[in-house]
Amino acid sequence: MARYYTGKSCSSGHFSERWVSGKCIDCYNEYKENNRQQLLIQRSEYRKNNKNLIRSRDKQYWVDNKDIISNKRKSDPEINEYQRHYKRTNRVEIAAKMKAYRIKNHDIIAENRSRYRASKLNATPPWFSKEHRIAVRKLHHKARELTIQTSIVHSVDHIIPLQGDTVCGLHVPWNLRVVTLSENCSKSNKLLT
Repeated sequence: MARYYTGKSCSSGHFSERWVSGKCIDCYNEYKENNRQQLLIQRSEYRKNNKNLIRSRDKQYWVDNKDIISNKRKSDPEINEYQRHYKRTNRVEIAAKMKAYRIKNHDIIAENRSRYRASKLNATPPWFSKEHRIAVRKLHHKARELTIQTSIVHSVDHIIPLQGDTVCGLHVPWNLRVVTLSENCSKSNKLLT
């Protein structure tokens, strides 16, 4: 129980619930309203001085509640609509932030790419032949041609993702298709049914 009601007024005359600490909720809300700027500065200082603590706490919360958070994000139409609207209206800013992130965190990006390349190697079967390589190159060539013809960036997508949550596909021509880059990015590592 985080709060309770006594039926008595506080020293300021409020008849409201109290926190377990004994503080009146109305008094606390008035304090927050009257000292908003000072509290914002204190929070900002705290976040600045405790970045690692906050990051590890948030990460642990995500690990402990991953399924609940994911299900809420997927099932809540308001969250999905807000995210779509935000992405549509802030494309330039998002692209600039992503570019800055890639420049600042080049080592992280390079590590992710090398892990992806390694997973491709692990996902490439031993019977992968020269004909298969030619077929894959043709798909990449087709993607490049479609990009030039339509002015919409196309890429080669793994139908069954190489690093899926439930199943992992192979890096073979019949598991590849040419799609727009936006479709490929939105699909991520999900298996579409």
